[in-house]
Amino acid sequence: MASAFGAANCYSYSFLNGFYTSFRGGFSYTQSMKDRDTSSKRTLEIFSTPSYNYGASFGYKADQFRSEVAFNYSRIFLEELESTRNTLPTVKGTNTKKGRVLDFMLNGYYDMVLDGPATLFFGGGIGYAKAKINYKTSQAQIKDFSKDNNLFAYNLMAGIKLNINYMFNVMIEYRYFGTTNATIGKTVVGNQKHEDPVKIHSLNLGLLIKLT
Repeated sequence: MASAFGAANCYSYSFLNGFYTSFRGGFSYTQSMKDRDTSSKRTLEIFSTPSYNYGASFGYKADQFRSEVAFNYSRIFLEELESTRNTLPTVKGTNTKKGRVLDFMLNGYYDMVLDGPATLFFGGGIGYAKAKINYKTSQAQIKDFSKDNNLFAYNLMAGIKLNINYMFNVMIEYRYFGTTNATIGKTVVGNQKHEDPVKIHSLNLGLLIKLT
């Protein structure tokens, strides 16, 4: 019986060795983006509401290690814009506000096999992101803005996946995504840039499918 258990455990451990594909999606939240213009001493801050994201990947698993190329789309719903100068009252923009991030990442994972069908995993990666911030506002202190940003990006992941059978895993994953500085707005006077990184927290459900 012990040998049979060992064989079953080994099968569970190695069933995804080879090429695989994955699909994931879920909820995401973008941290507020803020920058201070030193010339006018005005701060632009953009807040967001919970949104959604989805993505797919193609990779290769060898024992406890996985490497993959991944594509992700994250929608950003901008809740409000604030522009403050020293201690003057806050000005809020309330018109059209939206954004999105497309990213292409090269990721690596380490799988920590537990007893039974569960596996913990930890990962990270780097890549390219195209982030668009777009808004229109009637407030004189905030300038209408629309721009695509080409950015260096990185992400960190952690989660748990469960073996369904020799072909399928389901997973729950937390993902932190960040970029270098993106242009998030421009001053009304002087047309100077406001810049801040894009930072997104995501909680996703996913499916991994064995290909070979």
